[in-house]
Amino acid sequence: MGAKLASFPFAEFAALYAPVHQVRVLSMAGNRLRGLAAPDGGRRASAVMLVAGERILGVSIASSFAEEAKSSGIRHGWCGFELAGLQHALAFGPCGEIRCAATNRPLITLDDNAIADAKNIISADVTVELMRAALQRDSGADHPETIWPFAEALFHEGGVETFLGVCYEFLLGRPIDPDGMNYYKSRLSAEGDLRIVWDSLIGSDEFMARGSGSFPGPFDPDFPFIVSSFPPKTKTSSSDS
Repeated sequence: MGAKLASFPFAEFAALYAPVHQVRVLSMAGNRLRGLAAPDGGRRASAVMLVAGERILGVSIASSFAEEAKSSGIRHGWCGFELAGLQHALAFGPCGEIRCAATNRPLITLDDNAIADAKNIISADVTVELMRAALQRDSGADHPETIWPFAEALFHEGGVETFLGVCYEFLLGRPIDPDGMNYYKSRLSAEGDLRIVWDSLIGSDEFMARGSGSFPGPFDPDFPFIVSSFPPKTKTSSSDS
């Protein structure tokens, strides 16, 4: 029947996930609610939950990439989430709420007209361990283009050799060889365009041969780029909270 609000491990979530600074609902279709939930900055993602009455119907970490967030200048696009369980918000109260999972602060109220057509089963009890597993599963990058802002930040903070070495490991899955280091350093010196390295590696036969699997995203423990440069909110809208 879903986790009870009183038994939710707020203290543990507060230690792992950042309070929500900015939230926005993007869409509600069927059972799924898509949105953005961004903290002020830093490495930790925010987490949100769908609550109705005293029941938690769904919990999500806002660690996925969303084009809407990128176009709004929020967290390089990395603050998207999906929540399931909208159908059951009607069963447990007149309204559902989106709340911050680190603070239990109400963020957005959803009335019955918004959720009347949703369909799904109620979520099981929520644990921090399950959410950690979900974070690692859902925080990958489907395309390396979404990682480019972090690669650029690494170049400016770590220098050309660090940038080239991490790009090779991230995109090709191997250490950079001396020939590759010398080649790209020469191109960068001659052309002065950092994107030539990134685009050249993505377009290489070696990259194509690796397949199109998911890459670690900026909330993944194995993410090799700099995350401290995550910007806070840079644009506002009437739907921010």
